Amino acid sequence: MSIQNASAPVRALWNVWTAARGGAMTPLKRDFDPSLIAGHLANVWMYRFDPPGDDFVCLLAGERINEAWGASLRGRTLREIVGDADHPGCLGRWRSIIGTPQIKYAVGRRPRGPGVSRAQAAETRAEVERIVLPLASSSGAVDHILGMSLYSCSLELQALDPPEWADPTWIRCVDLPAGGAPTLLT
Repeated sequence: MSIQNASAPVRALWNVWTAARGGAMTPLKRDFDPSLIAGHLANVWMYRFDPPGDDFVCLLAGERINEAWGASLRGRTLREIVGDADHPGCLGRWRSIIGTPQIKYAVGRRPRGPGVSRAQAAETRAEVERIVLPLASSSGAVDHILGMSLYSCSLELQALDPPEWADPTWIRCVDLPAGGAPTLLT
């Protein structure tokens, strides 16, 4: 999977994030202007890393994200959202996004889970396109993640197996060109 094949909404988010970077490795949260992607905000989410809780806390989730998860995610921790079994893997990936910092882009497909008929699987088969980007607080600490998840159909996420991610693309921010030129997705 290549980030150059990303959908138009993902490219739009990428371009706004890249422009907000200016000459920095990671943009400051305050420099990211969500009004520039107003048509895509239903698919956008943001979390802040909470060191005392050693978890991420959801600051915002667009309507499509909340609909896909079946409830509002705002104020909930990553552990509360993904559950105890999936939390360590998700936490590790998100920590690497703010710790390196780096970007993750992937497309995932939900397999047919146990007890799900072929007819149900056909109705609920989902493709998820996701990009996760680091953001820095005004102090300069990279402690926020900004993401977009595009679901191909209405989901009951909690009732299905986690997606199988095919060839995720990881891009270290230090490897991006200096300045605000959105070169990877133009």
